[in-house]
Amino acid sequence: MNRRRVILFAAGFSLLIMAFLIWVLIPSPVLDPLYQGQHLSYWLTGPGISMQTDPHDGLVNLHVVRTVTDGHRRSSQVVPPLDTNSLPFLLKILNHPRRPFDRPYTRFWTAAPRWLQGRLPLPGDAEFNHAAAAVLVSQLGDAGRPAIPALLKNLAKDNPAYRVYSIYALGKIGNNSQAIRNAINDYLANTNANLGNSNYIATARTALNKLNHRPSVP
Repeated sequence: MNRRRVILFAAGFSLLIMAFLIWVLIPSPVLDPLYQGQHLSYWLTGPGISMQTDPHDGLVNLHVVRTVTDGHRRSSQVVPPLDTNSLPFLLKILNHPRRPFDRPYTRFWTAAPRWLQGRLPLPGDAEFNHAAAAVLVSQLGDAGRPAIPALLKNLAKDNPAYRVYSIYALGKIGNNSQAIRNAINDYLANTNANLGNSNYIATARTALNKLNHRPSVP
């Protein structure tokens, strides 16, 4: 093999490696589907997102609500019913890690004067976005079960108010596996009711009760 062939082979092999690395490291774009004329990201992220409760069947039914301010008028819009087209985007949110600069930037943005806030990107709250995505994926029923690994992973978050939304979703879509039961029992064992967490504890116990009435899986 002469030198020219060696160079061509090395160049071709290098391009192949680069193409493989690009394919592995750069994720494919995830569709941001439309619901009532707005992208799902509009309903899921940004300011004005909150949770709304509606007691039903022993477990509070949660809805994600977006509050919009137009001058002196405020209106609240419940996120419309989703379909399985939303699942890839919801999984992207659930699997998105909290970046180390999220909290410092949020503190900086909050303390900045209003004229500067309007010229800066809005701060994100990865944990709250996870919570909202968990509530939305719970509304998909059995179709939301591909989110179970991400929901279990998010039980490791620091804030118990956000962890309980993953438990809420597992109670809605989870299978009766030992991993899910262990995760919820661990949450119950490490959550102090004296710190104002009684509603979270009640939600976790109800979720566990719902799982116990389903067929056991490994």
